[in-house]
Amino acid sequence: MWVLNISAGGIAFNNNGFKLFDFDFITFTLDIPNFKGNSTFYSGLRVLRIDNKKICHCIFEHCSLEQHELIHKYVLEMQKNDLAH
Repeated sequence: MWVLNISAGGIAFNNNGFKLFDFDFITFTLDIPNFKGNSTFYSGLRVLRIDNKKICHCIFEHCSLEQHELIHKYVLEMQKNDLAH
């Protein structure tokens, strides 16, 4: 699965057989600049919408406070990187 977009609330990716409201647990590693800790992210993921371009728009569920903080750190660093360039 290739992620098209990631935010503090969820991710979007091309649909590969998923249906509306499908749910599963995911794990992936975030590449966070200047972060020395464990950047492995794990959470539940639910498909909320599948658009006319067959892109799944999903939200994170069953996510611990530490995982919420990690994803927010990633998003912040990516925004800072975008602004710098």
